[in-house]
Amino acid sequence: MTKRAKILYLQYSPQFTGHLFDIMTNLPAEYEFKIVHTREDFVFNLHEFKPDLVMSEEGIPAVSSAGALRLVQEVSTDIPFIFLAAATEIDTALEMLNDGASDYIILERPHRLPFVLKMQLSKVRVIKKMEQALSEKSRLYQQNLAGVFNTNIEGRIRSCNPAFATILGYDSPEELLGRDINAMYLSDKDRQENIYQLLEKGRVRNFESTLLRQDGQKVHLLINSYLLYDPILEEEVCEGVIIDYTDTAQILLDLDQHNAHLTKRNRNLEQFTYVISHNLRAPISNIIGITELLKDADSQQQTEQLISKLHLSISTIDNIIKDLSHTIQVKDHVHSDREEVNFKQIIDEIAASINHLILEKQVSIHADFKVPALRTIRGYIYSIFYNITLNSIKYQKEGVPPVIHIQSQLENNKLLLTFQDNGKGFDMKKNGKKVFGLYQRFDTSTEGKGMGLFMVKTQIEDLQGSIEIESEEGQGTLISIRLPLS
Repeated sequence: MTKRAKILYLQYSPQFTGHLFDIMTNLPAEYEFKIVHTREDFVFNLHEFKPDLVMSEEGIPAVSSAGALRLVQEVSTDIPFIFLAAATEIDTALEMLNDGASDYIILERPHRLPFVLKMQLSKVRVIKKMEQALSEKSRLYQQNLAGVFNTNIEGRIRSCNPAFATILGYDSPEELLGRDINAMYLSDKDRQENIYQLLEKGRVRNFESTLLRQDGQKVHLLINSYLLYDPILEEEVCEGVIIDYTDTAQILLDLDQHNAHLTKRNRNLEQFTYVISHNLRAPISNIIGITELLKDADSQQQTEQLISKLHLSISTIDNIIKDLSHTIQVKDHVHSDREEVNFKQIIDEIAASINHLILEKQVSIHADFKVPALRTIRGYIYSIFYNITLNSIKYQKEGVPPVIHIQSQLENNKLLLTFQDNGKGFDMKKNGKKVFGLYQRFDTSTEGKGMGLFMVKTQIEDLQGSIEIESEEGQGTLISIRLPLS
């Protein structure tokens, strides 16, 4: 049921007759009239009756129509005021309009009254709806969990809601007024891309970026904004919304780290399989050779020497297995697995494990360690040294005993390890891109699976290092490894 419009009528005379009376009598039932004749009743009903519209005649004792208009305006400037004027009071009616009256009706010709009432009350309803809409908009603006903002075309903040201030680490929206939102972007690239989309396309949709809070912390945001023309300012402005998805971004980051964790675990398992089938092969072959020699030993001294070598090979296998147990464990903090690794000790262990091969191929290993040790993962270093040394022997130049030079030194606050041999080398232009590939083999004259340098590169990268290789057919190979000192 529609609420009836309340009309307060300040009447000069209690005599309610004539043409005006007939018109008011025939008005629709949607109007509710309250007729008063004194100033006291008028003031009382302004507050108690709460009219939607006021009509007033001139000549009321103790209050003129101008005075009645002022009393209405003190209550609310939104209440329409209709002056009922005699034909001789046109000048007064015009003065009333100038002072703020909404309209006037000539008492002798009141036929306009229904139309004036309808028009003025329609305006009241429109104004109330606009006020309600603005109130609702203001409530949503203030209470919205998303950050809402308005800037000029240069990015200076003209207004924002409390959520916007909170997201960016401020106590109140007032602290942000006049600040340049573009200066808050962490990335210059993001800043430029956001400005480009806004100016060229007129809007920015679901733009992911990182801004800096007042306390210097990073906040990951989803930004939507658009350009519009402000007729009051007569200029373009930007209105937008920011949504804090820092927690979601952290979840995605954790997921990426978890995937990387699984990838690394799979890679380490692959290394484990490789080392079992590759690194242990040489010392086991050594043990087999020694046991065969033990069968034919013809003196106690020779037997003791062979048993000593057998013990050394078994100890080497034991060390490799211990190292494997560390290598295949993927942990969140790799630094906790590190220990002081002596390079000469690693070389001695490798030489012992492939002693039969060194004797057979007449291998010479020359080491010059200006940096004798590094705090790192021992299993990785053993595998790196082992695979590179074995490759230098495996790919020796035909008829030329392998000579391997291994050096360590400081370079630009990093450890530089170099392995240089006099082997057959290879064509870098043709095969340089394949050398670190998994199962990539371009020299089929020698037995192998094409995994050694792949594993070496993988382990070096796990140590946050890098590897480079230089080679030329017939001129040997130089491998340079750079590792962080800590």
